[in-house]
Amino acid sequence: MKTLDDLIKKYFSEFRNESECIDKTNTFFNEKYLLPNKYSEFSFPFIPGMIYSFSYNTITQISKKRKFINRNPIFLFLNYSKDSEGDNILYGIDLSTIPNTIREIILERIWNLFYKTIEENTNKLKEPLPLTSSNLEGLLVGTGFKRSIFGFKYKYFSNIKEVKPGDWCKIPFLELNTFEGQSSFEIYKEYKLKLK
Repeated sequence: MKTLDDLIKKYFSEFRNESECIDKTNTFFNEKYLLPNKYSEFSFPFIPGMIYSFSYNTITQISKKRKFINRNPIFLFLNYSKDSEGDNILYGIDLSTIPNTIREIILERIWNLFYKTIEENTNKLKEPLPLTSSNLEGLLVGTGFKRSIFGFKYKYFSNIKEVKPGDWCKIPFLELNTFEGQSSFEIYKEYKLKLK
């Protein structure tokens, strides 16, 4: 088994420096996952533990309570529920809102524990990962991941794509600013401050 750490190092070694790696990763994700594509490979259902990208066209406005809206989350899906109006709310960890080094730790811990299932999911078997609240508490201790669990109303989704497991090693280098309201710099700064 190759750990995600090994795959991340191998991916990074393909570039001259971190700046080039970030630029190429941003271009890759933009072209493969963020730009609209009528030939989306996504099919229901959403599988807990899989990572998805989607355009989020909510009508919610920026406010004191809601300092930012991510218009293109990179989203580790956990579960869903219905709100009082019967709309589906999908909950998960929005990896885009997590500073790169902590994002890498979160992905490595999940990958290294559930590698076999993640690999089988590549072959279309689609087995959910047991990422319950209690499991996540132990697995992701010290990462502050709860700050990045968000609910997204499914009715505002479009351009849904599954981020292939082979591309997980690229996610730590992703720095696309897809936020309305606060910038990624401000979001990461607050995240780090609340870890202390």
